[in-house]
Amino acid sequence: SELKPMIPYHHIESPARPAISLKRFYAKYTSRIGIRGAALIILSVLTLFLVFSKTPEKKHLNSGVNKLQKQPEATKSVASLIDELSMP
Repeated sequence: SELKPMIPYHHIESPARPAISLKRFYAKYTSRIGIRGAALIILSVLTLFLVFSKTPEKKHLNSGVNKLQKQPEATKSVASLIDELSMP
């Protein structure tokens, strides 16, 4: 039988491994739901975050939402963007 060098396991594992698996997971995830689906999820999460963040240090975000609500054309463009994304 041939002699195997005694290398600790953590030396075999490369440090770039987690990033590769994350990329692989991202690719698998986006290919399943599509880029439009991913963008829609990101948009909805951001919108929810903006709407429900009422803590003092996030007041500037709320003022941004209020400004959007006061500008109908801006809100309309966001709505049309979401409509475009959700179309098959």
